[in-house]
Amino acid sequence: MKLHEHTHSPINLITAYGGGSIRVGAQRYEVPLVLAPTGMPAPWIASRAELDAGALEALWPLAPRIVLLGAADTDLADLPALRRICLARGAALESMDLGAACRTWNVLAQEDRAVVALLFP
Repeated sequence: MKLHEHTHSPINLITAYGGGSIRVGAQRYEVPLVLAPTGMPAPWIASRAELDAGALEALWPLAPRIVLLGAADTDLADLPALRRICLARGAALESMDLGAACRTWNVLAQEDRAVVALLFP
């Protein structure tokens, strides 16, 4: 018995991660990207070394309240400074490993939360 109707969702959901890539829907990405619930995922910066206040400028037109930072290595020396920048814009910055960020993203995006993910595959 069918209990619910399966419809195609316009939300960008992460369908796989690991091995140096992230799959959003059917599209595979091997570069750092900014992911919003709708619209095309956007390649972002070339590497973690470029993660600074200027790199966060790409987020503000998306009006996030939550910013998820997902990477294999979440030990960022400048994380407190980036967190202050996000808080000044009304967004919380949460740093976690890539798997946790991908799973958290899918939950928050489906809850229609104002979330953006910064993902480093």
